Amino acid sequence: MYSTSGDEESLVPCKKTEADFESLDARHYRYEIFCERYLAHGNGSRAAREAGFPGKYSGTIASRLLKREDVKMTLEAMRAEAIKRNDIDIDYVVANLRAEAEDFSPGSSQANRIKATELLGKWLGMFKDNTASITLPTDRPCKVFIGIDEERI
Repeated sequence: MYSTSGDEESLVPCKKTEADFESLDARHYRYEIFCERYLAHGNGSRAAREAGFPGKYSGTIASRLLKREDVKMTLEAMRAEAIKRNDIDIDYVVANLRAEAEDFSPGSSQANRIKATELLGKWLGMFKDNTASITLPTDRPCKVFIGIDEERI
């Protein structure tokens, strides 16, 4: 299902043949191909075209497919399989991000260090949304901004 060759990333799914999907009808075959291609490059519109959906509506089709529960479950199962196969866990990811954030060698860039630090901060939950939703007695939702300077109001 996934490529393990040295010249391709091991998280990139291999293309399946029709024979691999004999028990699936044509629609589910295309859904499966869509999921494989979406995981390979993350572009929904391109994945839809590669799965055989009409190119003119590929963006709309990709959006709809990504909202389907069966497609979500298939994507999650494929991701979990890739993670298990490659022995990737949160400790590995955090260790690599931290190493990149602290790398001041000549080949490293400030942009890479900033991005790694940002990703670590997001994982730790340091960047929370500064809005909250409340319900007023009129049952109409309202956004409240937290932490705004009173001088700016």
